[in-house]
Amino acid sequence: MNLFKIIFLCSLISPTISHYGFDSINPISVKNFTCFRENHGYEFYIGRVYKSIGELDSTVIENIKNARKAGFQFVDGYIFPCLLVPCISIKQQIEETLKWIKEQGGQIGRLWISVQGAELYWTDEKPLNQAIIFEAVKQTEAMGFKVGIYTNSTHWNQIVGNDWNVVAEKPLWLDNWSGNGSFENFVPFGGWKIPTMQQFDVERGTDCGVVINRNWYP
Repeated sequence: MNLFKIIFLCSLISPTISHYGFDSINPISVKNFTCFRENHGYEFYIGRVYKSIGELDSTVIENIKNARKAGFQFVDGYIFPCLLVPCISIKQQIEETLKWIKEQGGQIGRLWISVQGAELYWTDEKPLNQAIIFEAVKQTEAMGFKVGIYTNSTHWNQIVGNDWNVVAEKPLWLDNWSGNGSFENFVPFGGWKIPTMQQFDVERGTDCGVVINRNWYP
């Protein structure tokens, strides 16, 4: 049997590699993170670093540092923009958050912009919401950080309209609580042809002592 045939047959029987991680706003110790990594094979953690009420999240900054100490190589953060209560501008929110993470000794690979909860957290003016998201993306990159978007088609349509595709080149973290990680039923929106990652399960109790939201990417 020649080398080409061997490689072809191996490709047919090799399992698809999947990567699992989680996000959580609950306090997580180094011991907890070690449990998730060693006992369950989780590879990444994403923590909320800014709240919708306009506050930095001191709990999660400790989580970010603890995840690194426990051996997690992939650690990200997400910002829940503050728009409907007296807040500083989105540019200032991004700047304050990223400077604070660095000052606190945290390290993230990417900042995700959470776009959800149209009636609770966003204005009723789609052009204004579009400008806010664009400014958040621009400021994050201007400060030397990678950026992505957390949303789904329902949230996106209500907040900016599904035909708005200005940030479609950024990774999509899909909010789809299907119970299992899969892009099989994904319907393109906002210029995204396929997500980068999926949040597929929320408020999941674990034997590592922390309630988490589970995430997956292929």
